[in-house]
Amino acid sequence: MSKAWIALLSAVLVALIGTVGTVVVAQINKTQPSTSPPPPPPTTPPLSPPPPQCPRPVTLTEPQNGTEIDGLAGVAVKGRVCGLRSGESVWIFDYDAYDQNFYLVYDQNSGPRPVANRNDVEFVLVDQPIGDPGDKRKTYTIKAVVASAECEKKITRTPPDAEGNYVFHPLPDGCAVADERQILESQN
Repeated sequence: MSKAWIALLSAVLVALIGTVGTVVVAQINKTQPSTSPPPPPPTTPPLSPPPPQCPRPVTLTEPQNGTEIDGLAGVAVKGRVCGLRSGESVWIFDYDAYDQNFYLVYDQNSGPRPVANRNDVEFVLVDQPIGDPGDKRKTYTIKAVVASAECEKKITRTPPDAEGNYVFHPLPDGCAVADERQILESQN
């Protein structure tokens, strides 16, 4: 047999095997279920998250109830604001149950001003000094107060006493306590 004839037979045989193989594979695919995962369902754009649910307009996160503090060093008051209405602001007061006064907490460098007047903010304010010399584990209540515009005017227009304290007894109309923490204050 000549080389040309062998090459022709080889080519025909390869073509025949390829055709038979394709038919066999097609037949197998028809009879066996697919093992590949189905295509993913069409996606829809994600919905925007719902507005935050607020248990109260202001939540104090620190200090914890019962924290013992040095009145001269004070304590960092931290909180979260969520749910204020237009024109409202947040103020921090120390309440002394003995004299039933509310003492405005403010930064000595900037003077009396709210810790927040908009939503979705966190605040930190150092509350110092607290109490009086000689106090031993005296209870004070730190109060986060939501003030209406009317209440805020009364707070900002009140002059300090001789010791530099802004004292209220009771809180002005339009002020509402939103959250509070009790602390135990001592001064040596």
